[in-house]
Amino acid sequence: MKKNRKDSARQTLGRIAQLFDEVVSEELAEAEEELRALGLDPSAIGEKLEQLALKSIRGRMLREHSDAVRARVRAQIGINPANKLN
Repeated sequence: MKKNRKDSARQTLGRIAQLFDEVVSEELAEAEEELRALGLDPSAIGEKLEQLALKSIRGRMLREHSDAVRARVRAQIGINPANKLN
């Protein structure tokens, strides 16, 4: 990942963390109440969201790693992906 993309990702994550910190406990309690009123378990939903986030992060990391490896291999053997005849 390019440095500016890393910085942007860090800023985005930092902002998300800040927004979570700004949620007052009353709002959190109200959200949990609403979920329970709908017959949903807030803890289970939180765990599911965490699993989805981790799966997404792992997938992105794997794609970026694979792309980087492919680029290094192409560079080492002299393949230009823009030229289909190579």
